[in-house]
Amino acid sequence: MLRGKSAYVQILTKVIALYVVEELQLSKLSIINDSAGKFEILAPNSNEIKNELINIQSRLNEFFAKEFFGQTGVGISFVECGLFDFIEKGRYQNRLRKDLGIEVEKTKLKKFDLLKKDYDLKWDKNITNENQCFICKHRVGKENNILKKKSM
Repeated sequence: MLRGKSAYVQILTKVIALYVVEELQLSKLSIINDSAGKFEILAPNSNEIKNELINIQSRLNEFFAKEFFGQTGVGISFVECGLFDFIEKGRYQNRLRKDLGIEVEKTKLKKFDLLKKDYDLKWDKNITNENQCFICKHRVGKENNILKKKSM
């Protein structure tokens, strides 16, 4: 189970990293790391890029809210860096990665931007004990003849 979940996270991370560089009109080579459910992209430090990252986050939020009922999501964090962050020994690990880690934690606390958006999460409408999905308990279940026969 864990291997399957890990593979899913790795594939999802890779696909989203590729989506982000495509939306930013950057080369795939801009992805400098993608592992353990995280990715790092090196992009120009411009207002256009920052604004597009915010737009990409919004589109991803909409997608995950609609398709996965908000149970899964992706947070995009970014920090500014310069040439010396990659040249000066230890600066990438000690400053840049630390700053990025702080931003990642802040992003986690703002997941889906729920205070600013009015998501209509339709899966919880009109659910009763009689019609809820017996597996996830979040959606209306489908009638299952096997279960009906066992309970009779």
